[in-house]
Amino acid sequence: CNSLVTRVFTHRLPISQTAHEFVDGIQDEIVSLVLGREAIFRSIVGRGATGDEEITAVDRNRDEKLTEDARKDVFATIHRISSAFRLLGIRPDTMSTSNERSPSSSLDFAFPPQLAQGLRLLYNLKRGPMLGIGPLLSTDDRAVARSLFMRLPLDDCLLLMAPTVWSCRADSDALRNPVLEPVPPVTLSCWDNCILAADQF
Repeated sequence: CNSLVTRVFTHRLPISQTAHEFVDGIQDEIVSLVLGREAIFRSIVGRGATGDEEITAVDRNRDEKLTEDARKDVFATIHRISSAFRLLGIRPDTMSTSNERSPSSSLDFAFPPQLAQGLRLLYNLKRGPMLGIGPLLSTDDRAVARSLFMRLPLDDCLLLMAPTVWSCRADSDALRNPVLEPVPPVTLSCWDNCILAADQF
């Protein structure tokens, strides 16, 4: 007879016992990408949208208003993470039971060190072409960059959030043995004699 046989495979996933274990298990790049895509999504359709709304032609005034709201949402999210992490450090019932030294002040819990890279990515996203202030991109170019950011894989999205910039040391041996050193884009943008012209895609 033709009978269906169903096989069920179960796998037990480890669950964090404390809030500290939960924070230790966070992948900062994934968290920053999820928060970044949420901000970009709100900059396109606005707060409270479900994604089923019809996207009409881009209006510059509306785009600037939604972009400003998205920047505020990113800042508010960072502030909520920091506030929750400070409370985590001063509540006795959530302190880790490990042998590590416990900080004596809630000021030591300004931001989770496990999310330091994610904080840098969100900072660059706020100042970058997709959410930045000023005429960094035309409205159409910004819309294309946002559309790519919502669809590209992880590695490409991380480059859109914070591009990798390399500096070539110009010394006497530069032509024979060039030395490339990574330079934070924010550092270069602070120089008055430096122009960044980068196009990852």
